Amino acid sequence: MAEIRDDFKNTPIDTQERGLHCEALVAQFLLRKGLRFCGHRVRTPFAEIDLVFAGGRSIADPQAGGIRSTEVAYLIEVKSLSNPERIANLIHNRQKRRLRRAMLYWQERHRIYARFFLAAVDYRGKITWIEDFLS
Repeated sequence: MAEIRDDFKNTPIDTQERGLHCEALVAQFLLRKGLRFCGHRVRTPFAEIDLVFAGGRSIADPQAGGIRSTEVAYLIEVKSLSNPERIANLIHNRQKRRLRRAMLYWQERHRIYARFFLAAVDYRGKITWIEDFLS
């Protein structure tokens, strides 16, 4: 589990500072998993993407006569979670639509398959992952 700063546990914190800290916890976790960092607070015409990581995987490609590597982009929306019971309400439909458009824009611009994840970080530093939350 990621380390949360002691001053985050017991004192009121600036929202932007808490967001940056949560994004750093998520980034550290993904780096330890072997993903490659590509961007932080990436702006698109539709929405800002908190974190962008990439990772490759090898798949068999009989037509090419061997193994082909495919790259996948992981777009991450990070939210600070004060109450685990509210996780379903972290992203409203309007924001989901903007993030979906941002993902499509990013995929088109970079010509790489992308998946969007929600990372909810609680006050203990525990990260809860929700895959493909935009549907």
